[in-house]
Amino acid sequence: MKKAFKYIVTGIVFFAIGFGAYRAFTVSNDNFSRTALMLGTIVEIQAKPGNNNIQEAVDSAFSEIKRLDKLFSAYDSTSPVYRINDKCIGSIDISEYPEIYHLIEKSMMLGMISSGAFDAGIGNITDLWGFNNQKEKSLPDSLNITAAMQNSGIANIVLSKDNLVKNKPIKLNFDAIAKGYAVDKAWEVLTSFGINNFLINAGGEIRANGRDWKIGIKHPRNQGMLCSVNPAGMALATSGDYENYFFAGGRRYCHIINPETGYPADQCQSVTVISRDVMTADALATAVFVLGSVDGLALVNQMDNTECLIVDKNGKLIKSDDFENYIRR
Repeated sequence: MKKAFKYIVTGIVFFAIGFGAYRAFTVSNDNFSRTALMLGTIVEIQAKPGNNNIQEAVDSAFSEIKRLDKLFSAYDSTSPVYRINDKCIGSIDISEYPEIYHLIEKSMMLGMISSGAFDAGIGNITDLWGFNNQKEKSLPDSLNITAAMQNSGIANIVLSKDNLVKNKPIKLNFDAIAKGYAVDKAWEVLTSFGINNFLINAGGEIRANGRDWKIGIKHPRNQGMLCSVNPAGMALATSGDYENYFFAGGRRYCHIINPETGYPADQCQSVTVISRDVMTADALATAVFVLGSVDGLALVNQMDNTECLIVDKNGKLIKSDDFENYIRR
């Protein structure tokens, strides 16, 4: 008899729920499931029944995600990241925020290994493009892009455990790494409660415990799926040009910015990365999307415990050396 797989499709699915509110329901295979609007997307936690403290555990996991959402927000005026961004240059005390230190340090490392394709210091550029607000999107003036580029780059930060020194008025934007970190921390919360068979999905950033989860990777140009995978204890993240974008002059402009040009990356349609943790997978999916299929594939193939599936700008599917090992049919 074949094992019954629980089935998740990566990508954002919007439910009619209030901001910050969530609803609990039981799906057809009797899993406990709850969703919430957090991290700028829909977060869902599913868990196999059998644990008496499942509701308490899921409540605690969502509380942790909510805490981190506020901590790393570049848009909430009460968040420490907002205050860091608000100060133009100089030294800023971050001794109370070891997790901000951790994400900056991790971002610097990932920026280095990706030759700058991942950069958490491009907040001035992302603000200019306006993908995080509800106004009608349009092309920014090229002079404004040039000016934003001159005040961008995480290399303009000097970091210590107690202080962050900005040499230029750069702004941090953790959108491509904080979501993954939050999923990892929620995973830690659930496991600390003894929950041993669950899945967390934050708009395509996914981590599961247990081996009977089957995850469908969305096709970037139609309603179908590229394939289904079972990460088997690993984490998964997808970056694509199909959910937050606009057209101008017949060209698609997506929310994933190339730090080298200041313009949206356009060498891929989607990138899915499997890695040990969602934080790394999240950032690498962005980096590979920016690098394109050739350099992105080369980066992944030289990394341990990391695989990827790339859909390039022409719709061609490209797999890393051992990605096939995770595919389930």
